[in-house]
Amino acid sequence: MPSVAKLFPTYSEIPTKIPQPVWITLRLVTLSITLWLIYFLATNPAIGLRLIWGLLIPLLPLSFVVIPGLWRQICPMAFLNQIPRTLGFSLNYTLPVRWKNLSFYVSAAAFFIIVSFRHISLNQNSDVLAYVLVAALVCSFAGGVVFKGRSGWCGTFCPLAPIQRTYGQAPVVLVGKGITFDTGGISIKPADGMEKMKYDMAGGATMIGAMRAIAMLKPKVKVTAIICATENMPSGKAQKPGDVQIAMSGKSIEIINTDAEGRLVLADGSQLAVNLDSARGRAVETHSRGLEPGLHLCRPPGDERQLRG
Repeated sequence: MPSVAKLFPTYSEIPTKIPQPVWITLRLVTLSITLWLIYFLATNPAIGLRLIWGLLIPLLPLSFVVIPGLWRQICPMAFLNQIPRTLGFSLNYTLPVRWKNLSFYVSAAAFFIIVSFRHISLNQNSDVLAYVLVAALVCSFAGGVVFKGRSGWCGTFCPLAPIQRTYGQAPVVLVGKGITFDTGGISIKPADGMEKMKYDMAGGATMIGAMRAIAMLKPKVKVTAIICATENMPSGKAQKPGDVQIAMSGKSIEIINTDAEGRLVLADGSQLAVNLDSARGRAVETHSRGLEPGLHLCRPPGDERQLRG
């Protein structure tokens, strides 16, 4: 039987415009250049300092502005952070919520400390600068070994993270509830007005309309929409009151009323937005009373400020 083309491939299944071997080669090149600079700092400080302060440091902010997504793809720290996950020896621990909430302040403090010490010691002391670069590479690799995803370094504690976010790396994320028909499931709704439950996709439709308007207006900001689309129907496979579901965040949720499906899909949608390293976002749901579409701030496990519009 011939295979059927997948109409909606996942993000990882979408072919990239630049082949993966090219990206791997570029990452190996940037890592080699970094190690080469550390070698020069140790063996020929004058050349090493000149290359870093005269060439590398001026070019990095320029790359953030001109090609904001490039550095994130070829950063040597990000490359080392991804190696344990790629090769399958990462422990994949979840970063504690408290650490994640504090990570931005830690990374910002690390950045300002490094900048402040530049004139004190880093400009002339090649040994200290070499130690700083080695420490950054080691920490990024260790974060990949211990924690899952980018949570161990790139999306949290990296001193360059606040700068990249300043230049628009983090997208605005819109999350919409798209229940195409909501009977209430096993906790079924009254028959009166049931035909109107097709409007429970209004939140998702709002997000699609917003993205259409954004595409026409072309604002200078990255916007990602997540549509939590499904239907809530009674069947032999439907969830039942008393069931326990495990959300994308890892939290367990006991089902008391199956007609509360909106918060379930939005919890996963908002967690996906957090996983995308979003700086701010909106969740849109339909009210259970009145069915008017409305804006609600969805608070997934973690720091709700990450999704504050």
